[in-house]
Amino acid sequence: MTKKEYYVYGLIDPRDNQYFYIGKGKGKRYLSHLKPKRFDFNTAKLERIKNIQNSGYHVKIEVLFPNLDEETAFELERLIIYKLGREVLNEGILTNLNPGGKWKPKDSVFYPDNFKSDFDLNKLDFVAQQKFQEIPTLSKFNYLNTPNGLQKVFSYDNEGNFESEETLDQFFSDGIKGGTLEVFKALRENELPIYSRRIYSKYYFEKFYVSDKIPFAQFDIIDEQFNREFDKEFRQSKKFKLECKRRTKRWIL
Repeated sequence: MTKKEYYVYGLIDPRDNQYFYIGKGKGKRYLSHLKPKRFDFNTAKLERIKNIQNSGYHVKIEVLFPNLDEETAFELERLIIYKLGREVLNEGILTNLNPGGKWKPKDSVFYPDNFKSDFDLNKLDFVAQQKFQEIPTLSKFNYLNTPNGLQKVFSYDNEGNFESEETLDQFFSDGIKGGTLEVFKALRENELPIYSRRIYSKYYFEKFYVSDKIPFAQFDIIDEQFNREFDKEFRQSKKFKLECKRRTKRWIL
């Protein structure tokens, strides 16, 4: 007979009574988050816990689904993370980095397009069924915030020549890491290509114009029309005012 010693739990911010982390475990696994661990790289979760404690509160812990076999616990953990979404990828509200379940390094950090969020509620008792239905579906999966829903990253050399096209799975093939995540965030927030050692865009261009006279900084926007106008003015006059406004990250002639 399969032991039902596992559970799915949630960490709750008492300041707004909102879940901010979902996990699966047995015994006192849920308490492990309250003591910083050397190899815990989930900085968003650690910062949230620290902020809660510094505000004079204690993290609330709720065992959402007790008395589960391990397979069901894996399934439910993945489903609840899917329903609430991960903040780091702009899906939703959780600080989880990975999609839960049996995820392991080198697996995709994204849910497959055919992922099914339905669940056989008969695996749960009546109280647990009610809890499952009470948890809202908040997640959204337009990762790059594009009107056509295209989720690809196009890269270019510093002269605007097309180099490669990657799905988000390929782009995050080494997992959710700092540099890749910063590029991802910058692409989501901007419609134009952005500079980050090379040039990235969430839309495809065969080639676009880039001035070789503008000293681009990290995550500057590459505005093709402005680059052309800048070079035109540069050729025509040796005296003009150049000003960088940090707020808009645009160069002003």
